[in-house]
Amino acid sequence: MGVGSSFSLLRTLPVYWLTIALAAAFPVLCLLAIQGLAANLLPRQIFLRLSAFLQAGLLCLLMTNYFLGPSFNSPAALLAPANQHTLHLLPGYWFLGLFNQLNGSLQPELVPLAHRAWAALGIAAAGAVAALLLSYLRMLPRIVEQPEIVPAMRSRSLPLGNSLASVVTLFSLRTLTRSRLHRMILSVYLGIGLTIIFGFLHTRFANTGLRFAEGHTQPLPLSLTYLLSSILTIALTALALRIVVGIPITLRANWIFRATQVRPAWRYHHATRLSFFTLATAPAVLLLLGAGLLRGRGTILAVAEHLAIMALFGALLVELCLFTFRKIAFACSYLPGKANLHFAFWIALFASIEWIRDAAGYEGRTLTHPSNTTLLLLGLAAAATLIHALSNQHSRRTADLLFEEEDLTAMVTLNLR
Repeated sequence: MGVGSSFSLLRTLPVYWLTIALAAAFPVLCLLAIQGLAANLLPRQIFLRLSAFLQAGLLCLLMTNYFLGPSFNSPAALLAPANQHTLHLLPGYWFLGLFNQLNGSLQPELVPLAHRAWAALGIAAAGAVAALLLSYLRMLPRIVEQPEIVPAMRSRSLPLGNSLASVVTLFSLRTLTRSRLHRMILSVYLGIGLTIIFGFLHTRFANTGLRFAEGHTQPLPLSLTYLLSSILTIALTALALRIVVGIPITLRANWIFRATQVRPAWRYHHATRLSFFTLATAPAVLLLLGAGLLRGRGTILAVAEHLAIMALFGALLVELCLFTFRKIAFACSYLPGKANLHFAFWIALFASIEWIRDAAGYEGRTLTHPSNTTLLLLGLAAAATLIHALSNQHSRRTADLLFEEEDLTAMVTLNLR
């Protein structure tokens, strides 16, 4: 926004890093305050169960707000009176005003932003300190006297067909809810995925250039933005969970499954696929069901057909993601140098944007004809069944589960004579 003196660089650099530190401390303090408030207001068992979802939701909200927030990248846009109301609602621009205030280049229009930054920091710091003090005085006796998360129903198992699938699913679910590392990684990917989905819903990208919908005069039963967001939701959920399940939680999980393996390896592979479908595809389909009913556009039959297509598409993705996965989720060590899934995730996502958009247009056109819808459902079911049969055939040839990721090509010798 300007320079304060001839030695502005010597002043700007320390001020810049100080502002970055304060801006980074603001969400941390807010999270501490919210967590502390929830810990003191809710019963301990309920707080322990909701804490993981609260942290994941706040992280997704933070990333979505950062990427989808409006951009005012010029001094004219920052100083325009029409944009002041929006700027007052965005914390990132509060700290821009704070930076200019500390740098000595503050414009009169940015004074309220700097004041909001100081007020927000003060409130967040006071809330965090109060929450920590209350937690220290009130929560320590509860931590000593009360146990950690206790399963609500010890005698019941998940209705997944057999006890092994229930065990693997519960193990994966509790790993995601209790492990901070896995929860953080999954939240980052889902947060960026939600940002991409919401970004498509607010742009013309989803409604223009759909080659498969061109020349189709009959009204589509479902909106193209809903179809596109559905495909992205199913794909992002499956790919994000596939990245997370390759990271082990503890060595004890490894040894427990290794010592208690009393069934053939292919049964564990089948249970892993079933747990993957339960934790990735099923919640995404339920979310899409709620979104389809709330939007109110399209008949119940069209929504049901679309959800059936998405369920089969999710099953196909699960089979493809786990085709070479001969492990139990979260229970196998890995070689960091061989983990290229993070790069493959983003490359596949951005490279397939055009295909996903065309697929949404093709599905919207297909849903207008019952015969075409039936053929699409049969094609997806046949593809998923074929991949499932090939995966079963490959897994039945596997004698043991893979618990240790080792590079056997590199041999180390001591050259002892």
